[in-house]
Amino acid sequence: MVPRLPWTTQQSSATAETGSSAGPQGKALRLVPFQLLPDSCSWLHPPPCKEQLCGTSDFCWPQRWHRREGGPDPELNSNLANIIEQCRNNNMPKASIEMAIKGVDKEKSTTYVLYTARGPGRSALVIEILTDNTRRTQQEIRLLLSRNGAVITDGVRHLFDQKGVVTVKDREQRSVSLEQALELAVEAGAEDVQESEDEEEQEVLKFLCDVSVLHQVRKKLDAQGLQSLSAGLEFIPNTTVELSEEEMKQSSELLMVLGNCQDVIRIYDNIQ
Repeated sequence: MVPRLPWTTQQSSATAETGSSAGPQGKALRLVPFQLLPDSCSWLHPPPCKEQLCGTSDFCWPQRWHRREGGPDPELNSNLANIIEQCRNNNMPKASIEMAIKGVDKEKSTTYVLYTARGPGRSALVIEILTDNTRRTQQEIRLLLSRNGAVITDGVRHLFDQKGVVTVKDREQRSVSLEQALELAVEAGAEDVQESEDEEEQEVLKFLCDVSVLHQVRKKLDAQGLQSLSAGLEFIPNTTVELSEEEMKQSSELLMVLGNCQDVIRIYDNIQ
């Protein structure tokens, strides 16, 4: 996920990535229907936030990444500014946000690591890790993968593009057509727009953009009458694979055990 990731200061292993480049520049604008791949982008940890961007009394992992990687000033750290704005949208008190930012430096040192792996049926996985013990976590991830038909490899990163993703809904709860969304994407400087649903099966839109303009795109969409639900960097598969029934079952078991690993933050796959 690039400007904000990694904020790590140490290399975990030769097969773990601690940084990656942004997606291709100058991509032509296109409008595509969105189909959520099975766990193609799964928020897993940390508790108690899980898939929520902000808790009411704690500063969860995404905020910690941004604070440490870019500094505590949101005017100079656009990624942190995105998170703070979302905390405000979720009614997190200003005092709690400020205390959380100041308290990050006092926490136990943790390291962000990115693992890539081959799963069942030649599927590809990107696994985001945040750990205070890279050796322990590496051993655990390798063991979980090997027990479930997968292996760490550095040959699948090119199967994913790293993009800024802003998820929004209409502030007045009105339906936004694809044609309208396309116009909004052009005005905001986004590359793609995709239809999706939130956990309550309500219609939302995902605007994809270059990682360098994520903050600006979110602000422009908010100014156009949309409400940003989340804004962050994601790994989007640029090609997918179709699995057999048995391979799909094995992949589901793999994703489940990885999801039970406390150090795993998110998992992306390219399963059709």
